[in-house]
Amino acid sequence: MKQTIFFLVIINCIVVTQSHAMEDDIYTLKIVTQLTNKPYCAQYVTNNSIVVGHEKGCDILDIKDNRKIVNISSLPCYKLAVHPDQKKIAFAGHTTIGLYNVKTEKQEWLEQEEYHIISMYFNTHDNTILLCLHNNVTEREHYIKKRDYLGTLCGDSVKITDVASSAFCAEQHMLCVLEDNGHVLSVYNSSHLALKPKQICTSQIVQITQPTYDRCYVSSEGHIAINKGDGNVYVINRDAHTGNYKTTVAGCLHKIVKEAISRVFFYPKSSIILTISKVLREYKMQYWDAETRDVMCTMEFPFPDECIHDFSFSPDRKEVMFNFSKQCIMTCSVPFEVRYKDKTKERFPYMLFLLKKYIDRHQAILGQEIPEDIRLLLAHTLLETFER
Repeated sequence: MKQTIFFLVIINCIVVTQSHAMEDDIYTLKIVTQLTNKPYCAQYVTNNSIVVGHEKGCDILDIKDNRKIVNISSLPCYKLAVHPDQKKIAFAGHTTIGLYNVKTEKQEWLEQEEYHIISMYFNTHDNTILLCLHNNVTEREHYIKKRDYLGTLCGDSVKITDVASSAFCAEQHMLCVLEDNGHVLSVYNSSHLALKPKQICTSQIVQITQPTYDRCYVSSEGHIAINKGDGNVYVINRDAHTGNYKTTVAGCLHKIVKEAISRVFFYPKSSIILTISKVLREYKMQYWDAETRDVMCTMEFPFPDECIHDFSFSPDRKEVMFNFSKQCIMTCSVPFEVRYKDKTKERFPYMLFLLKKYIDRHQAILGQEIPEDIRLLLAHTLLETFER
């Protein structure tokens, strides 16, 4: 009887403990490493390691022990992409691009591009790397190209003009590009670039005749967010059945006077948006539901007064990492409300009750107690089924 009561008390505390632990953590940015070289970009490789590009090369670091694991390039690195299976890393300078194999710990190839690399993505559907290039001579010309994992140029290339930003969604085969200085949002099929893209007139969507957009973002479900130059964020929702986008006015996340959203990130495998905004001299971090435009949670953000160069969510989606401009990389825990589905705190106890009944029945059949660590493992595994 005592063991049963102990078990119920412990596992009922799992949700509350995790929730309160996160609430304590998310108000504090934790410094995971202080670099001697200025970092330009950083991405998670595993939950315990990151890859950092800087002015003197590219390194994989252990963020738990705060040590360098390996240097993968000695050339300046300004862009990074990590394959979803965490076995390959693409790194790029101004015009050079290379591929590193994490498993073999070897650099597989290094190639030279004709134009400057402004972004790159692993296109897992056809085992290629998507490259967005900029012709600095003509200024207006941009190109989208592909390289396979052997480094060979392949498939079709697309020439576009006046690109403001690009974003990629592997799940929906989508490459979103803000063209014509942000007036047109083009959605390309990343597996067939030669196909005519879907185009959305952004000035019509947000009812602004002369938009000056900064960046676009896309979720795993295909929803698009546009972070405009004036600090507003507009969300264009995608119909899950037809794949079409609404041509009515896009929903603006906020209408708060003197508040400017400076950065926007989509939480992986969801339509949840993370924003960082500034009201007067105070910074805050918020998670939003991109479909309803509702705020899910708000927290203070002790933001260093400097630029965020890059960000990344850990593979288990429990941490978010920020790469600041002054040799500092910091992390925050992802809130419970974001990691888990709605009403998890209300529904989980009922599932625990059923689990307890199942364990009691199983113990009666076996005629012996199931070890405490096994029962706790079952409870944690049950909680994982509530993750988004």
